[in-house]
Amino acid sequence: MKKMILIIMMLLFANNAQAVTYAQVRSGEVINIVPWTEARQPQIEGQQFITIQEPLTVRVGDTYKDGTFTHPVVVPPPVNRTISIDEFRSRFTFNERVSIKSQAKTDSQVAVVDEDFSAATINLDSQAIIDDLILLVSKGLLDAGRPAEIRK
Repeated sequence: MKKMILIIMMLLFANNAQAVTYAQVRSGEVINIVPWTEARQPQIEGQQFITIQEPLTVRVGDTYKDGTFTHPVVVPPPVNRTISIDEFRSRFTFNERVSIKSQAKTDSQVAVVDEDFSAATINLDSQAIIDDLILLVSKGLLDAGRPAEIRK
């Protein structure tokens, strides 16, 4: 690649030609950036060659629509925060687990939470799990900062 750039630069100086940079666009997507020293604009059927005034601002993968280049929005894949029930239970202290089991015998809300905590896997970002942990705080079975620690 460096050799090709060097050769193009040598040709430019040798011919005293002005290079024009084009974005090669197919179906609205930039597929190549082309430095061009020929007098006529490059042509390939089904593709556009758009003059770029500031070449470093346009890159392969950008979209071109209505005279504007746009960088694609990259959405990171969702992080899977699902853990095994054993790993989830290990995030509670022994005393917290005992308190939850004991309270579940007389409090139906805590009993439901205890059932939720018996699934094969736990999604730490599940709204139901978040609500369960908040309920345990409201019942005095967890300290206020514990839900965040447990969901780490």
